[in-house]
Amino acid sequence: MERESRFAGRPESENPRSPALSRRGWRIVADEVTRVSWNGSDPIAWPSDSSVKLWHDACESGGFFSDKLVRVRAGLERYYVPVPSVPGPIPLRVIVMLRIAPGRACSKVAEPAKATFVAESAFRPRQIEPLGQRAAYDKMVAHLSANCRMFVLDGAKEASIEDLAARLEATLR
Repeated sequence: MERESRFAGRPESENPRSPALSRRGWRIVADEVTRVSWNGSDPIAWPSDSSVKLWHDACESGGFFSDKLVRVRAGLERYYVPVPSVPGPIPLRVIVMLRIAPGRACSKVAEPAKATFVAESAFRPRQIEPLGQRAAYDKMVAHLSANCRMFVLDGAKEASIEDLAARLEATLR
C-alpha cells in the first residue's frame, strides 16, 4: 500500500491527521498547497514540507507539546510539527478529501464527479484565468480525474485521529 499523504480539506477541519498518519509509517507530501505536474503518464506531486502547521488546540489534541515546537510566527499560536516527508516528487495515485460532515462514511468519487471534486480543492478558474493558464489547468484536472482514485472521508472533526487513519488505511487496501 502506498503510504504517502496529502489531504484536501477546509481550514475549519484542521486536526493533527498528518502527524497521526506519520506515526503509522506514512510520509507527508505537503501541507496546504501541493504542486502537481504531468510527466506524460502520471500526475506527479511535488513535496513542499517536512512539517505541518497546527494551531495550539490541534497540537494539544494530537499530543504534541507546543512549548517544544517552533512557532510559525511570533505571537501566533500556530506551530511547526515535524513529520517524515518524501524526498522528492512522487506519482499521485489517490486524492482524499476529509469532510467535517457527521458520520463514518468513506465514499468513492464516481467518474462523472471527479473533475468537480478536483476543482473544489484546486485553484479556481477565476484565479487561473488572469495568469493565462486556463488550458493547462483544465488539462491537469482531466489528468487527475483519469489517473487518481478519489474518496471523501466523513467525520474529520468528530472522529478520533486514529479512527480517521484506520479508515483511510482500510479504504486504500
